[in-house]
Amino acid sequence: MIHPHVVNLKTTSVTEIFEQMLRIDHEDVFVGISFPRYSKRTVKAMEFASDRSAKVISITDNVHSPMCLYSSINLFSRSDMVSIVDSLVAPLSMINALVVALCLKCPQDVKKNLDAKIDFFNNNLYITCKKPGIGVITVKYIAGGDKVGGGNTTGGKLMEKEIVLVVRDANNNGGWL
Repeated sequence: MIHPHVVNLKTTSVTEIFEQMLRIDHEDVFVGISFPRYSKRTVKAMEFASDRSAKVISITDNVHSPMCLYSSINLFSRSDMVSIVDSLVAPLSMINALVVALCLKCPQDVKKNLDAKIDFFNNNLYITCKKPGIGVITVKYIAGGDKVGGGNTTGGKLMEKEIVLVVRDANNNGGWL
């Protein structure tokens, strides 16, 4: 949504990652994100990007992370990995802040790339899609209070739900699915 040249690498194979990164060069930026039990695949992709002179940014937990070996900019965010359930609230908040900052830097590009009109009315969310396709909406909310609790603070729990929308052409037996 921010820029038409942003590529999200999606794959389960190391060789597919390198195929998707084949044209990366000194004009590109690669952002690698990984936390304890660090992903070897992400580290290898960062090494590949660095070897091709791309600017490499890591988002990880500390200076001893293997992610820092190939990055020129390191963004550190604490992640609580002391239990069976990993807490990535702090890293996700940092990523969210980076996305917001990028949107504020180039608002015209963001506006141009939006495919839906979103309105709120009486606490209801209304989405008007301009073209057929698939979209994912992530809804974040606080359950059980008006602020997040934890530590010495009483409050609710931060929750997140994803909703997938499929929009068909209304002229061809379409509409929301």
